[in-house]
Amino acid sequence: MKRSCSVVLYLSLSFIFHVSANPAPYGKCTDIEGHHYQLPGKGHKTDYDGCIVTYEPNECKYLCYKPYVPRGEVVQWRNRPDGTWCPYTFNRGTSIHTEYVTVSATCNQGTCG
Repeated sequence: MKRSCSVVLYLSLSFIFHVSANPAPYGKCTDIEGHHYQLPGKGHKTDYDGCIVTYEPNECKYLCYKPYVPRGEVVQWRNRPDGTWCPYTFNRGTSIHTEYVTVSATCNQGTCG
């Protein structure tokens, strides 16, 4: 009986300290090579790999930021998965008359069309 009471007490205290513990603030992070970095605040999109999306020049390609990997891999260009929907605009006119048309297309290796 004595052993079960100490186990229950240990589990109860562990749970209380785990729930009430505050997470460490951002800003005290180091990457795999020991360089310091700071994560951006809330509100930034991330992709499937946790890479922070920083710039999207079009619907099929984006620039992302992974501060915690080796320096040569921190900034990466990535393509959206093939088959992702995107609006594709092309010129259906002539050299005299310009007529832009937008249709729905899918991404293919980082380009829409």
